Amino acid sequence: MSAPETQNPRRNADKTDQPGLPLVLEEVSVRRGARSLVSALSFSLRKDEGIVALLGANGAGKTTTLRLVHGLVAPSEGVVRWAAGSAREIVSPPALSASRARRLRAGQGFVSQSPVLLARSVARNMSHALAPLGLSRDERRARVRDALALVGLAGCETRAAGSLSAGEAQRLCLARALARRPALLLLDEATAFLDAKHARAIEASVTAARDVVTIFVTQDPAQARRLARRVLFIQEGRLRADMAADDFFASPPSAARGYLRDHSLLVAANGGAPA
Repeated sequence: MSAPETQNPRRNADKTDQPGLPLVLEEVSVRRGARSLVSALSFSLRKDEGIVALLGANGAGKTTTLRLVHGLVAPSEGVVRWAAGSAREIVSPPALSASRARRLRAGQGFVSQSPVLLARSVARNMSHALAPLGLSRDERRARVRDALALVGLAGCETRAAGSLSAGEAQRLCLARALARRPALLLLDEATAFLDAKHARAIEASVTAARDVVTIFVTQDPAQARRLARRVLFIQEGRLRADMAADDFFASPPSAARGYLRDHSLLVAANGGAPA
């Protein structure tokens, strides 16, 4: 197989106790029985990456990759390193112990396709997510206020979470993740079930959250092009390209051309119209 082609919330908390970045995957594979979910994945993330699109078709291995990064699955082969090279480094395999998993996820935020909320108010949903951090009441309130404002839900603190629209509920999930001030934000096709208005609201909030590295999983090349500084293109469980986004779309690697053509986003190297 060919190798890949290479080339905030606004207020930021102290992340020195969050063992997240740099993140390094070294020849990582995950198997379930005879089936290979991902194979020989190798990439790294630094603290200044901004938004990284993990792009590929349904079933390509995107969610498995995100679960590896979140410490939910252990590699069958290879190694994942969080806070690589530091005294706080966490390594898998083996599977993470409960204490190491808690330490790791304290520095990560995760938003899935479908909102998962408590049957409580917006503010209580936010406070519940912050409870393990041991914050003062004033700090907790400030984080709730700032995160809700960032996603366009300022003034909604007393609303019941169940009264929110699907788009508002997903924005609350994003606010909840950002209020923890993670080093790494993981979005697993977080706009897949939203209309265009709410999808763009999520995108705008993610773009505004400058002090966090974001892995934005998507099947949509247009969304990756709008948001990302870097593209990881995954196909059939293998990383086929790891490129700056501008380069990926201006001069796509051969492995991605068919995928982009199917989405009418194969762009000529000179920046011309879709091919």
